[in-house]
This record gives sequence, structure tokens and C-alpha cells, in this order.
Amino acid sequence: MFARDADTRVTWVYNSGSNQVTFTLTGKAAAGQWLALGISNDKAMANTDIVHIGVTPSGQIVFSDR
Repeated sequence: MFARDADTRVTWVYNSGSNQVTFTLTGKAAAGQWLALGISNDKAMANTDIVHIGVTPSGQIVFSDR
């Protein structure tokens, strides 16, 4: 399944054998921009699992899993 806008795509696959979901986040980000995906059980920001990928103004790619 997927959800997307003009430059971003999120895909996911559920593996019933391992009971795991694998997410793939793809998109375009120029220097100073970022992409992020957040997963929450209660639709609130507190305790939300977030993956953040960004490009610094100097062009370095940074990744964080919060």
C-alpha cells in the first residue's frame, strides 16, 4: 500500500510470519529540507515513533530515529 504527494512516497508491507511491518520512505529533499514519518497509537505527538531524514545546508544527509 502507499500514500504519496508530488515528491514523497511511503510504502509498507506486512509480514504475517514475523508479525512485522516494513516501511519505505522515499522523496526529494534539497539542502535545508527534510522528510519524516511518524507512527502513533493515539494520534498525539507524545511517545510517537518518528524517523527523520534531512539534508543540511552544506548537503550532508542526516538521519534520526526518535
